[in-house]
Amino acid sequence: MRESQFNAFARTAFAFALLALAIPLAGCGGGAMSVPITRDAFIPNFASETDPQTSLPNKLYHWRQFPVRVYISPTNSTPAMLSGVLVGLDWWERATDKVGSFVQVSDPASADIAIAFRDEGANGFSGRTAYSYDSGSALVNARISFNLNYLGDPSTIGPAAAHEMGHALGIGGHSNDHADLMSFSPGIFLLTSPSLRDVNTIKCGYAGLFGRAALAPASSGPIKSATIRCPSSIHP
Repeated sequence: MRESQFNAFARTAFAFALLALAIPLAGCGGGAMSVPITRDAFIPNFASETDPQTSLPNKLYHWRQFPVRVYISPTNSTPAMLSGVLVGLDWWERATDKVGSFVQVSDPASADIAIAFRDEGANGFSGRTAYSYDSGSALVNARISFNLNYLGDPSTIGPAAAHEMGHALGIGGHSNDHADLMSFSPGIFLLTSPSLRDVNTIKCGYAGLFGRAALAPASSGPIKSATIRCPSSIHP
């Protein structure tokens, strides 16, 4: 083969090599070759199940960025209770390595998620999470309240905080499986982390963090609000 022919062949081979390399890179970068990530990628989950409390379909919401800013009110609490809250909040980030990172702030006005302890009496609910979201299901803020009438024992605070944080991170509903953190079962107090179904359900709401699909762009429209109340029966 002549030198000129060899050089032409080498240039052609090099061009094909670059093209072959560029195709997978384009997909990983979220370009035209990216493959949408759906709930089917995270099985098993309870994202499409019916909430046993409301008999309505579960819904998923999401924060647009992490870490979220968390304020924990010291009122009506003890150091052990405050420590329990922090332990429970950390369950989600440890389990997913992506969802739930937070920074604690001292000013409630600057918080994305505010947590308070209140004695609301024997109203049948030990925990409550209220949240606001936009038309794209992006969370705007969340407010968690623990009813001390049922949660006076500091040992119950960690799992209770993890459960309510699951709502505050975007799980709008509950699981039908008593082995899941997001269920109604007193068995959640034997857990030390979310279950596989819990983790896969939160992943369904944050597919962009676990694959090549991106979170939906910022949405306009009215801000809506919802509240999830957790019955006292889930607590020991």
